[in-house]
Amino acid sequence: AVDRRVAVTLKLIADNPKLKVPAAMRAAKFTTAESEEPRCQMWIRRCLPAKSPSTKPSNITISSHGSGVSSITSASPYASLKYPLPKAKQKRQNSVAKQQTRVDDKKLKEHAVRAHKRATSLYAEEKKKTNGLSAPAVMKAVRLEFGVAPSESSIKKYVREGRAGESPSKLGRTGSIEESTFKTLCTGFESYI
Repeated sequence: AVDRRVAVTLKLIADNPKLKVPAAMRAAKFTTAESEEPRCQMWIRRCLPAKSPSTKPSNITISSHGSGVSSITSASPYASLKYPLPKAKQKRQNSVAKQQTRVDDKKLKEHAVRAHKRATSLYAEEKKKTNGLSAPAVMKAVRLEFGVAPSESSIKKYVREGRAGESPSKLGRTGSIEESTFKTLCTGFESYI
């Protein structure tokens, strides 16, 4: 047996599309507990007609204006490339491949650190000379040597601070644990193991 209150609720919503389902249920003599029950609300919503009927277009016309690009899609900035860039496949890596990626990333990072050390020490040496290389020239020389190089501002900053030949500092705040406290924690951890 179909509840008459459902038909009344559906008629109220059809007459007032902005009316919320719980309010329409209460107006149709549903109890407050029933109108707040998600199952009852969903029951009403499933009985509602679809908001926008899906109509298929009878025909589609596509006209070409002499260009190689469809009028449906907009022209891509890479559409004119003779040899476009290939799209890399996104594939989930297994544990072996993920570990290899980490190893490769670490090697690249260490290579960049060596380039940074070389650039800062070379610029410090050149700065001592009367007619030495500038920071941009050092950056270009290191890029030719290593394939990567720190920025010219980084090279200048490290030499100015007297840190030529040092590894680049890590991002973030420096730790606030004292050395003696850290050693005590390490000793405690080792004895626990």
